Amino acid sequence: MLDEMVRKLAEARRIMDEYREQMKALQVDVDAEIEERFGGERRRLVALLETAATEVLDADDALRAAAVAEYEATQDKRPHPAVTVKVYTTLSYEEADASAYCREYLWKALKLDRREFEKAARVLEPEFVTFEVEPKATVATDLSAYVGEEYQAG
Repeated sequence: MLDEMVRKLAEARRIMDEYREQMKALQVDVDAEIEERFGGERRRLVALLETAATEVLDADDALRAAAVAEYEATQDKRPHPAVTVKVYTTLSYEEADASAYCREYLWKALKLDRREFEKAARVLEPEFVTFEVEPKATVATDLSAYVGEEYQAG
C-alpha cells in the first residue's frame, strides 16, 4: 500500500515539475518579447518611477518633520486638515532592572520561555511534566527513482 502511495506522489511531483519547467520557458519567451517590443519605454518608465518614488519619500519625510515642528511650537495636533500628529510615550529601562522588579512585585508580567523550559525539563524531568512520544512521517524530496517502469517494488 505505501509503495503505491509513494509512486503516486512521485508521479504527481514529476508532473508538477514538468508544468513548472514549461512555465519557466514560457516566462523567458514572454520576457524576451516584452523587452523586444517595449524595452526602451519600459526602461524609461522604470527610471521615472524610481525618481518619483524618491520624491514622494522626500516630500513625506519633510511634511512629517514640519508637522511635528508645528506641533512642538503650538501643541496643535491637527496642524493641517490632512495631517494629524500623534503623541506616543515610550519607556526606557534596563531589562535586568525590569526583571528584578517583576520577580519581586509583578509576577504576572513574567512570561514563560517555553523553549528554554522544555530544554531544561528534558534534563530535569520535573514530576508535573509528562513526556509523550509522537511519530511523524517524512517523505524524501527526490522520488524520481519511484517513477516509471524501471522501478520494481521491493
